[in-house]
Amino acid sequence: MIYRLKELLKKNIPIVFTIFLLTIGIFFFFRPIFTSSFHYSQSGIGDTVLNNFFLEHSFQMVTNHAYTGSWWSPLFFYPQSNTLTYSDNLWGTAPLYWLFRIIFLPFTAFQLWMIGVAILNYVSFYLLSRTLKMNTWFSSFGSFLFAFGLPSTMQLGHQQLLPRFYVVFAILFLYKYLINKKPHNFALFLIFTYLQLLAGIYLGWFLIFTAPIFIIAYTIYHKDKIILRSLLNYKILASLILFLLATTATMLPYARTQKELGGRSYGEIQTMIPSVISYVNFPSGAILHQLYPSYFENEARLLPMRHEQYLFIGIFFIFLSILTLIAFVRNEKSARLPPIFIIGILIFILLTILSIRIPFTNFSLWEGIYNFIPGAGVIRAVARIWTISYIFLFLAVMILVSDLFLKTTSKVLKSILFILAFLSCVEQINLTPNYFNKDQQLAIQAQINETIKDVMKNNELSAFYLQWPNDQSYIPFQTKAAWASLELNLPTVNGYSGNVPRNYKTIESPMTIHEVDEWLQVSGKSPHSQKTLFLTGSIQNGTFKLTTSTVFSLPTLNK
Repeated sequence: MIYRLKELLKKNIPIVFTIFLLTIGIFFFFRPIFTSSFHYSQSGIGDTVLNNFFLEHSFQMVTNHAYTGSWWSPLFFYPQSNTLTYSDNLWGTAPLYWLFRIIFLPFTAFQLWMIGVAILNYVSFYLLSRTLKMNTWFSSFGSFLFAFGLPSTMQLGHQQLLPRFYVVFAILFLYKYLINKKPHNFALFLIFTYLQLLAGIYLGWFLIFTAPIFIIAYTIYHKDKIILRSLLNYKILASLILFLLATTATMLPYARTQKELGGRSYGEIQTMIPSVISYVNFPSGAILHQLYPSYFENEARLLPMRHEQYLFIGIFFIFLSILTLIAFVRNEKSARLPPIFIIGILIFILLTILSIRIPFTNFSLWEGIYNFIPGAGVIRAVARIWTISYIFLFLAVMILVSDLFLKTTSKVLKSILFILAFLSCVEQINLTPNYFNKDQQLAIQAQINETIKDVMKNNELSAFYLQWPNDQSYIPFQTKAAWASLELNLPTVNGYSGNVPRNYKTIESPMTIHEVDEWLQVSGKSPHSQKTLFLTGSIQNGTFKLTTSTVFSLPTLNK
């Protein structure tokens, strides 16, 4: 019995290790949440709270018939409609949030949603790796790098970039289609691509941009002429038409908003195009940052929008890649590089070249993509292309390491490969993640809500606006006003997003009561018969302090 137990344990050590690595990754990725027993949350009170707001908006749409918002129009930036198109709608992963939300309060449900999505990222990459015949050990290492790498850690405040498992599943089924030409695999590729668009537009667009490159690279390498002909199959064409119809219907509101507000100029996009230095840009909280050359840090400080350009994946990963390639080539028995390695590296290099700023110049090939590829104008942070290019990099490197690990007879080389892969994961840990006190923010939110409720008892309000002092940040006031609109089912003129309505003053500076009045009239909602609450307050020592509150309508205000 004991012998059988030992044999079973020995046989399942790789699987146990996979689960262990996932557990370690989840713990360190969300360490502030776990060590505070969910009293702290990640990463900031801006985009984090906004993304939670969008998911809660969708939950209210599904469960609350009294909620006056609509799918495309949350109750902020009142009375502007279709304001959800200013950001990612997150519908692709909203059902996971709804599941947690049935049991937990919004902020806790959002924390669990983040954790659940990170687990799905890890699992999806593991399944893809195993499909490519990668061994269990290095499938786990690659999954860790994909789900919990430093670039992912540093973008945790942009939760719209967190759900990346649909991309992986899309690549998985596209790869299966390229191998067996079965239409159902291509249909599944399109389904997961569409779901990724719903989960996050950036990753969805990058996936659509990269898929033809993957198909062409695979076709050329394998000299497979059947692939292009197989795409003319009526089942393939039917699924493509359905995909295009669904995508067009979903993206049409975004297109209308872009037409109304105008697209982003290339000059605005240019500040977020990565340079060579971006790929050695690491956070000061990286666990092994003292091992990295200070030159990298000094140069990275000069990067515009540096927070968008933490693309460094680690020095041990670089060592592992170089050592494995050299050892593989020198080994006569395994001199032929795996096809996935070659295709993956080529795609990674091509995506990097297309998106990088040419050294010593301000030029990038991305300008051509911006001008000629549909939808490229909505991609402001071009540096985020790592979200898909690194998938091919991790797959390529780990499949090469795995292949060498299985073929070599040298125990020393096996040990070195394993240790370097393990250290590649260790150096992804960030010891100083951003977080905020969830309980404190909820207390402030409750105070703002109660203040507005007191006014609502004696007034039929159509909307409200929360003003703040000029010497305080606009972010907590704008996001808390948005949440108050959601929880009180009362529209707010406040708003927070990457875009603002036309003729709206700004989100960074507070409006005066006259500017709110002017906005309501310009936007076509004259308050002759409507009452608007104008609040002025501040946040001091974790408490909301009301300064003044005024209920106005147009005749009263004119007097």
